[in-house]
This record gives sequence, C-alpha cells and structure tokens, in this order.
Amino acid sequence: MASPTSIRYLLSIVEAVGFFNERRRQRDWRWRLGQLLMYFQYSVGLAFAAVHFYSTVTQSIRYLPEFFQTFLEDVFLMATYIACLQYKINYAEVEGMIRFMETSFSQFDSRVILKYKKRADLMFNVYLTMAMAIMCGALLEPFFSKTAAEFKIRRLVYQTDHPEKRHPFNVRIPGVDETQPGVFEAIYLFEIIYGFIFALVACVIMPIIPMIVIHLQGQFELLCHHVRKIGTSHEWEDYQIYYTDIETDQFCMALYSERMTREKDSLLNCDGQRNGGDGHRIGSDLHEGQRNEFDGHERQRIGTEWQRNGHDGHRNGLDRQRNERDWQRNERNGHRNGRDWYEEQRNGLDWHEGQRNERDGQRNGFDWHEGQRNGGDWQRNQRDEYDWSHFRQVLKFHQKLLMFRDQLTGFCNNIAFLVIICNNICLSLCLFQLTNNPGDLPPVRLLKFVGQFLNIVVQSFLICNSSELLDDYNTMLRRAFNESCWYACAPRTRRNIVFFLRSIQEPGHVRFYQGTVVLSRKYFLKIVQVSYSIVNAMRLKSNLS
Repeated sequence: MASPTSIRYLLSIVEAVGFFNERRRQRDWRWRLGQLLMYFQYSVGLAFAAVHFYSTVTQSIRYLPEFFQTFLEDVFLMATYIACLQYKINYAEVEGMIRFMETSFSQFDSRVILKYKKRADLMFNVYLTMAMAIMCGALLEPFFSKTAAEFKIRRLVYQTDHPEKRHPFNVRIPGVDETQPGVFEAIYLFEIIYGFIFALVACVIMPIIPMIVIHLQGQFELLCHHVRKIGTSHEWEDYQIYYTDIETDQFCMALYSERMTREKDSLLNCDGQRNGGDGHRIGSDLHEGQRNEFDGHERQRIGTEWQRNGHDGHRNGLDRQRNERDWQRNERNGHRNGRDWYEEQRNGLDWHEGQRNERDGQRNGFDWHEGQRNGGDWQRNQRDEYDWSHFRQVLKFHQKLLMFRDQLTGFCNNIAFLVIICNNICLSLCLFQLTNNPGDLPPVRLLKFVGQFLNIVVQSFLICNSSELLDDYNTMLRRAFNESCWYACAPRTRRNIVFFLRSIQEPGHVRFYQGTVVLSRKYFLKIVQVSYSIVNAMRLKSNLS
C-alpha cells in the first residue's frame, strides 16, 4: 500500500511516456527498450522544439501577434524540455526525497496527513486541468473559421499553397510545404501526440516542488501538536502517557495519573488523622496510669505503718487481746491494700508500655512525612526528566525536517533561474498581447491567450506561495510554544527552549544565488510590476514606430 505522503506516481507518469527509465535496476532487455524509448523521446522532443523555433524566427516574426503567440509556445516547449532533462540528471536526488517522504515522514495522525494529501492532489488537478484545457484549445483553434484579412496575412507570412490550413503549433521543415495533403495530416497527428505529451510532462513536473512543500507543511503541523504538549501531563482516562518516540507515536502508560495520585494522598491524610486520634487516647490512658501509681505509693506507705503496728502488738502483749479485733480489721485492710499495690504495679508497667508506643508512633509519623517529602521530590525529578526527553524528541524531529527542507532548496537552486526567466517572459508577452488592441485578435486566440495568462499567473503564484509556506513554519512553531506550558519545565529545559525559539525567529523564505532572489508573495508582486513595466515600454516603442 502506497504511503499517503508519497508522490511517486508523478515520476511514474513521466516514466510511462518514456522520458525516464530509472525504475528497472536489472539491465535486461526491458531496460534496453526503455533506454531506446527515452533517447527517442528526447530526440524527437528536441527536434519538435527546434522546427517550431525555426518557424518563429523565419516566418512568424513578420506578424507581431503571431510572433508573440509562437514565441510563447517556444518558451513553453524549451522550458518543459530543459526541466525534464534537469529532473532526469538529478533523478537520484528527487527519488531520494520521495523515498524520505514515504519512509521517514510521521503519519501518527491520519486526519492531518489526509488533509494535506487532498490539498496536494487538488493542486495537481488544477495544473492538469489548466494544461489540458489550453492544449485542447490549441488543437481546436484551426477548425474555427477565419476572416479574409487573416487569410491574407497568413499567405503573406507563411507563403504556403493552402493558407487556410493551420496546425496547432507552427512548424517549418526546410524544403517541405506543410500544407500539402498527406504532409499536413501527418504533421497534425504528430503535434497532437507530442503536444499532449509535453502538456502532460509539464503539468506533472511543475507541481512536484509545491506538492512536496504542502506535505512538509503537514509534518510541521504534527510537530506543533507535540510542541503544545511540552510542560503538561499527558493523560488518557486514568493513565499517564509517556512518549518514547513522537514521530512514530510510540508511548508507554502508567496506571496512576496525577488525579489518582491526589486521591491517594487524600486517603493517606485521613489515615493520619485516625492515627492521631489513637495517639490522644493512648496519652489519656498514660495520665490515668500515673494517677493510679500515686495511689499505690500511698497504700504502700499505709502497709508499712501496719507492719510497725504489728511489732508494737508483740511488744504490747497485754494490749493484744484488746486490739485483736482492730488488728484483724487492719490485716484485712492491709491485704486489700496489697492487692491494690500489685494492681498499681501492673498499671505502671502499662504506662511505660504506652510511653514506648507513643515514642514509636511519633517516630513513625516523622518517617511518614519524610517519605512523603522524598516521594514528592522523586516525582518532580521524574517529571523534569520526561520534559527534557520530550523536548529532545521535538528538537530531533525539527532538525530532520530542516535537513529535508535544505535538500529541497538545494534541488530548486538548479532550476530557479530557468523558472524565474520563463515566468517573466511569458507573463510579459501575455500582458502585452491582452492589453495592446485585444479587439484585433480572433475570439478563439483571445480566449487562448487568457487561458495561458491565467496558467502562468497561477503557476508563478504557487511557486512563490510555496516559499511563503516555508516561512510560515517558524510562525507555526512560535505560536505552538505560546500555547504550551514550557515555563513549567525545569531550568535546563527552559534554557534550551529559549535557544530554540531564538533559532526560529529568522525568516525561512527560499533564497537563491546567495540571497539575490528571495521567493515570497512580495516577490510575485514584483514580477507582475516588472512585466507591466516591460509591457508599457513595448507599447510605447510600438506607438513611436
């Protein structure tokens, strides 16, 4: 299945008509036939452009509207031929960029990829429709009726036996009358075939660079999607998401998100409050034990007094009988006080145990708070490390796209001069023809000039607009950083983000010849102004003459 970011089918179309032969790596008989077809196509195409230019400089130059028409066709044929030859010479570089788009472009968001694929396909359809419409108009123009004045002009200009016969493209073959029966039909059939071939090759080759720029814009939109996530937690339901590779959308998920962590902390705080209530109860029991211990000491003192009274009873035998009842009663009280004393001893032991438990509870509370503090520091360090890793992935993705953009700009540098000169010439010729007495032109030719003018204007604007899109990528990144929470990252990450923002402040327009030519929408307006100045100069010269 072909990648949504692939435009390899454009090269396949050019190879199908015989101008490329690079897909077959094995040099068998099919490859040899492809090579023969390619040499034949380039030879015939060059011969076609040569006889057309020969007709322009020897015949059409005698009639100014006809000269402008044929010279415009010469520029179109030669520009298409040279551009196709340039693509053939640098086929490995073009194929490398297309392979990079197929294998290395991120495709984790299919909606964004399909959106920009539709834009690229729409651009190709616009080129194809306009080129085929102009070609059909050129093929049908000879069938429309001509005025007597035009017959007279054509007889004077072309000096043929049948001036009423006209080909879609004027050609001149030395020693041959192109209007003779048989010759006229053969040349007409040849021009139909190669006219459509040149139109097809032109509408395939010219939009390759703008279509690549559109797909590159989709990649920068995917990059901005991850830039907006810098400094924020990536959550999905009850899971925490950690990206390991943003280009392929690989990530791992943790069970607890920050919301779940907050709920867990609240539960731990409730447990701490319950433990605090238990500690207060233990403290109350401790004070009760202290009071019981004081009562035990008092009873011990009374028991000691009872023993002293017993010795006095032995010495005072005479009083023994008299105090026997009191002694028995005191003895019973002593036994009772002894039991109370032993009970107070046990209460004292319980009190010491309570003291020990209280100290252990305080120590455990300190350990719990220390663990909470260490756990918060660990989570913060983990968050900072992930933010740094996420930003490094963004930086790596951006560097890869910049390398691809520089490779595309280097390839465009080879054909920039040709495209700029041809667009200026064609735009000037069409403007002059449309503004200098357009009523003298036949309606069919006037309509064809309007179509050619619109085609050239659209082509020039799309090329300049592609450079403007490359500059908009930096604006997209700056806007994405403004929408992110990069200020919540660690100081190291923030410092590197500031350096990155500084690097995308510079304009990103395509520059050729050391900055002499900077493509942009302003440059397109300059092209129109220069063309209009050339038209005014030509009209002034024609009026003076």
